[in-house]
Amino acid sequence: MKYLVAILLTVFLTNNSFSQEGSESGAFLSIKSDTLNFGTLNKTEDATRKIEITNTGNKPLIINDCKGSCGCTVPQCPEQTILPGESDFISISYDNKSNTGPFKKTVTIKSNAINRVVYIKVQGEVIE
Repeated sequence: MKYLVAILLTVFLTNNSFSQEGSESGAFLSIKSDTLNFGTLNKTEDATRKIEITNTGNKPLIINDCKGSCGCTVPQCPEQTILPGESDFISISYDNKSNTGPFKKTVTIKSNAINRVVYIKVQGEVIE
């Protein structure tokens, strides 16, 4: 019986030590929603929205690149480092002056985070 307890205890401690080694450490870019809905826009209406991002990791977050899927969708990402637990905003503008009808675009954010690439879907509709 003593040997069985010793073996089980050894297996348990070994499994716990391996699981802790596998956990990642670093920045993590979190967003509340991966979709930014502009709703229905007039051609004369301001078509800029902000989406909050948070570093939920344990190391500073640095955004390396921030691009829209076309020239009509222009993101503006923070240039400063976002410390663990802090938040900032990404401003996304859509060119509603030259386009009408529904739209679905993508903004790609690249960073030093564990989740290196994050996508935000941008959608809405432009009416006359």
